Amino acid sequence: MNKNKRQYSLKIIIAWGMALIAILLFGLCMCFAVSTWRRLAEHEKTIYTESLELQVSIAENEFQRLQNDLLSITVTETSYILLKEIESGSPYNFQRLQLAAALRQMLEGYSYINGLFLFDTDQQKDLIQYDSTEDYDSADLVRQALIREIEANQGEIPKQKNTLMEISGSWYYLYQMSDEDMILGGWCDLTSILEFMKSIQPVCGYEMSLDGTALRSKMSEKDVFDVYTTGKISGAEYRIFFSRSALHQLVFQTMSGDVVIAVIGITLMLTVLLGIRRMVLNPVKYMEKNVWKISEGNLKVRLSNRNHPREYQMLYHSFNQMLDQIEKLKIRVYEEQMEKQKTQMAYLAMQTNPHFYVNSLNVIHNLAEMKNYPLIERMTQCLSGYFNYMFRTDMDTVVLGDELRNLSNYLDIQKIRYAEKIEVKMDVQPECLDARSPILLVHTFAENSMKYSGIDLGSLVMSLTIYKETDGDHIRMIWEDNGVGFSDDMLEKLNRREKIVKPDGEHIGISNLLKRAEIFYSGDFAALFGNRKRGGAWIQLEIPYIPLYTDAKIR
Repeated sequence: MNKNKRQYSLKIIIAWGMALIAILLFGLCMCFAVSTWRRLAEHEKTIYTESLELQVSIAENEFQRLQNDLLSITVTETSYILLKEIESGSPYNFQRLQLAAALRQMLEGYSYINGLFLFDTDQQKDLIQYDSTEDYDSADLVRQALIREIEANQGEIPKQKNTLMEISGSWYYLYQMSDEDMILGGWCDLTSILEFMKSIQPVCGYEMSLDGTALRSKMSEKDVFDVYTTGKISGAEYRIFFSRSALHQLVFQTMSGDVVIAVIGITLMLTVLLGIRRMVLNPVKYMEKNVWKISEGNLKVRLSNRNHPREYQMLYHSFNQMLDQIEKLKIRVYEEQMEKQKTQMAYLAMQTNPHFYVNSLNVIHNLAEMKNYPLIERMTQCLSGYFNYMFRTDMDTVVLGDELRNLSNYLDIQKIRYAEKIEVKMDVQPECLDARSPILLVHTFAENSMKYSGIDLGSLVMSLTIYKETDGDHIRMIWEDNGVGFSDDMLEKLNRREKIVKPDGEHIGISNLLKRAEIFYSGDFAALFGNRKRGGAWIQLEIPYIPLYTDAKIR
């Protein structure tokens, strides 16, 4: 009974927890919706403002052009200048006709300006030009309104003046400039701008004002907001009013379709993701987990999961069969590889030995002819140590200390042969002497310098430097001589680990060494070859530091 109560309580807690999570998610969604609502509303306001500013800027740019053109007439137009000097008569009329033609040509380049005019306050004569968008009656009404305004001001027109005028139910923007006894100007029918302001939805009213004169439309809405801009040239203020409720309805319509599509898309996406997770990701994750175990060496792992699709079950069965075969073949393949490696090591080492055997017999023969018995005795001792080293049965693993002692025997033999005319310098860190090494690792470089240095052996100088790297896990060896160095072709082949073939056959010494070292250190081996700037060759090796008396194994 208590157990059932506990289970029931746990179900209630889980249910309440899920309910709280649902409420929290609903609240987050509502906050996101409200935030999106506000952002969309502000975005709509920004679009309205930018649209109004763009339309107004087009008209204002033309107003600026009108001012510049009229100012240019007062300065450069000959007919205008002569009109101010001629009082009346035929010359006066002729110049008026010339100026009318100039104004007509100027008017053809405008998009918003509907007419241009000139008024001579001394002669009380006017000149008017209008474009094809206005008829004669409309132009005459504008003319009469302009004359009335000039007469009302008694000819005292400011240097520049911008005016809003209502003429027969239509609104016009008027620009005037005064130049002594002449008044020039132009007008623009505001119908196109007003129509644009009316066309923006959900507009409910508009207003245009300049110097206390305002053009307003009636508004039926009370809850409104407005966007506005001010003309930089005319100074007029353009304002559009929008219904806030209509804007909210527009935003809601914009959001509703997106919300429905988003909900459907998310639902489908979650369904697909759940299906992919069940049908693909879970089996792949299961395989990845077990493959990692196998990569760590655990070949006892077997794949089996009846909840996964049938295709994966077939794959698991094949994979398990493969593991069975691998486990059976592992020991046999390992043994075959070890045997092959030992055979190859022995073969490569035997390739190196004959180079020295013939040279040693020649040295003893020459000493015997000279009856130099002390040197023969010394030579015999060096050869004894050298051959004991070469014919040892445990030649798979040697240490650098033994290698260097064998190298000393070899170099002593060469010094006997060439009457102490060979100089050898060695700088070896003592802690490197117990490192494991393939046999004849350094001997090959000494033999190569003796054979291919290309200089008189009486001036041959060789040096060997061995030290531990800063990481403590590797040893660096540097061999140098003062010979002629490597040829460009040989240097390129050595650094590429290519075979070196000479006219008398393959040059196997260094190539042999690189192969043996590669096998001995299982790839953890680097060799670099080059020439010294002051003459001679250098060889640099990097090998892992593995002491002889350790449990570590050559990989």
